[in-house]
Amino acid sequence: MKNVMNIYITGKRQHMLFAALLAVLFGTIACISGVPLRTEPMVSGVLPDGPYAMLLSGCSYSEKLDNAVILAPENGAYRFEVYGPAFEIKVRQGVSAADALQGADRFLRCSIYYQKSQARRVLDPAGAVIGYEVRPLYSPVKFGREDLLSISYRMDNGKALVYIWLDQDIERTMNSEGDGMKQDSGAGGY
Repeated sequence: MKNVMNIYITGKRQHMLFAALLAVLFGTIACISGVPLRTEPMVSGVLPDGPYAMLLSGCSYSEKLDNAVILAPENGAYRFEVYGPAFEIKVRQGVSAADALQGADRFLRCSIYYQKSQARRVLDPAGAVIGYEVRPLYSPVKFGREDLLSISYRMDNGKALVYIWLDQDIERTMNSEGDGMKQDSGAGGY
């Protein structure tokens, strides 16, 4: 009855395994089809007239760090799809421009580490604005810097695919401190 095999991974082996898993993850993301999109800071802080669909990602528990909001114009040329667990993606439609940024900031306050938010414009391959992202900024005293997220966009078959994850250095620090993050996979979109 005691034929159960226990495997313990410690020390260097654990770090090597983690590094290998990160390499596979980033290799997978790099091989995803589509054209990469870029973002730039939103200078004015004012959105053009809406309505917007708000894609709310994360905020499933108070210590979660990889939270973000994507604002997609409902009359825009592209449909946005956030890659992540379905239970962590919520969509609110018909949000006015005036309420979109305030609603995004309110949503991001779910994390106990939240300090403020930062808005960025999402650009298509030609440089036209197709949407906006609002990301949380955290305490640099706690984490060493404010911006802890990596957000990647790819254009594929008329959709803007969004991938949100913690920066690998922050993830590694969280794992080494025993504060592993709950992770899942899936997709949700507008």
